Amino acid sequence: MVRASRIDLWGYLRGRDQTVTVAMLIGECARTCLGLTRQWLGIGGGTFAPHPRGADGKSPGPSHGVARRIEKLEAEVAYRQLLLEEVIHRTKNTLQLAVIILDEQIDAAGDAWISDNLRSLQKQLRTLSRTHNRYYGPIHSESRSLNLHLSEICSSVFNSFGERSGRIALSISVAEIQLRRHQEISLSLILDELLTNVLKHAFPCRRRGTVAVSFDVDDHSICHLAVRDDGVGRHLTYRGSTGLALVQGFASGLRGCLEITSHRGTTARVSFPLAAR
Repeated sequence: MVRASRIDLWGYLRGRDQTVTVAMLIGECARTCLGLTRQWLGIGGGTFAPHPRGADGKSPGPSHGVARRIEKLEAEVAYRQLLLEEVIHRTKNTLQLAVIILDEQIDAAGDAWISDNLRSLQKQLRTLSRTHNRYYGPIHSESRSLNLHLSEICSSVFNSFGERSGRIALSISVAEIQLRRHQEISLSLILDELLTNVLKHAFPCRRRGTVAVSFDVDDHSICHLAVRDDGVGRHLTYRGSTGLALVQGFASGLRGCLEITSHRGTTARVSFPLAAR
C-alpha cells in the first residue's frame, strides 16, 4: 500500500502544469505528506493504523511495537526524500521554462530597449538556474567527487569577480568525504559566502594575494572547512554583516560553529560533526 501511494503521488506531481509555482507545490507536498504521516502513525485510523493484535491473535509485545514504529519512521523518511527530490526537479524545470519564455519574448519584442532589459533578466535567470543545479544537483552520489564539486564552486565565485580575482592565487585541498545531502548543500553555501567575503574585503586597491581553501575530517569525526587569505584582514567589515550571519546560521544547522582568527591575514573556519551514514 505504501508503494502504491508513492507511485500515485509521483504521477500526480509529474502531471501538473509546468507553470505551477514552487510555493504551491511545496504546500501540496507538505499537506500530502502530513496526511500520509497521520495514517502511518495511526492517528484517526486509516490504512496504516496499527492493529491491536498480531497475526496469531495475541497482543504484540513491546519489541514488536518498537520494530513496527521504526519501520514506519524509515518509510516516512524515504517518502519525504521523494518529495524533496520532486520539489528540486520542479524548481529546475520552472527556471528552464522561464528562460525559454523570455527567449520567445525577446524575439517578439520590437523595441531595442525592451529587448536589452529582457536579455538582462534572462541572463540573471540562467545564473540562478546554474546555481540551483550546482547546489541541489546529485552531489551526494558516490560517483560525484566532493573535491570536484567544491572546486567548481571556487571557480564560479572567482570568475564572477572578473579582473579582481585575476590578481589572487587560489589553492584547494579537499578530502574525499561522504557527506549527507543537507551537509553538502550547507557546506557549498558556506564556502560560497566565505569566498565572496574574501574577494570583496581582503584585497582592496588592486592588492595581490593568495587564498587557500581546505576541507578535511579529524580523528574525532569532526569536519573542518577553512578559508585562509593573506589580505588586510576584515573583522570590522564582517561585524554585523549579512554574510557572516548566513554562515553562522548554516554552521548552526550542521550543529557546528564558525571561528574567525586574524594573523597575517584572516582565517575563517567552520567545524561540524560528521553524521553517521
